[in-house]
Amino acid sequence: MGGPLGEDDCRRVGEARESLRALSRANSGQAVPPSVCLVLDEIAGRGEVRLRFSSYGTQTLAPAGTGGVTQALGRILSIVGLAFFEGTWRRLKVCPAEDCQWAFYDHSKNRSGQWCQMAECGNRAKGRSFRARRMS
Repeated sequence: MGGPLGEDDCRRVGEARESLRALSRANSGQAVPPSVCLVLDEIAGRGEVRLRFSSYGTQTLAPAGTGGVTQALGRILSIVGLAFFEGTWRRLKVCPAEDCQWAFYDHSKNRSGQWCQMAECGNRAKGRSFRARRMS
């Protein structure tokens, strides 16, 4: 295991997290800013994410190397890439509630889930909408 993360490592991890959050917003119909794609392309390039083949005849995406933040972020992007190919990435969404913004996996049959938890964020939004209609 490596030592503590430096400031640059922490910044890169935060950028990666927020870029993946922005990318998953596209699954709810929001546009992905070009800057997000640049950040993810840079991370994938630094991690040298490539298609890898095994002697068992299987393939996977994986970064070069085995350690450090660069390879860890590359591994995460490899998983994201596989989820794209498998069709499961479209189910990762971001709760639209301004005070939430949690990423969640949409388990609904038709991929129509909008809220991380209907009992909390969904009900609050529906209550606000109801009150706004009653007031007008």
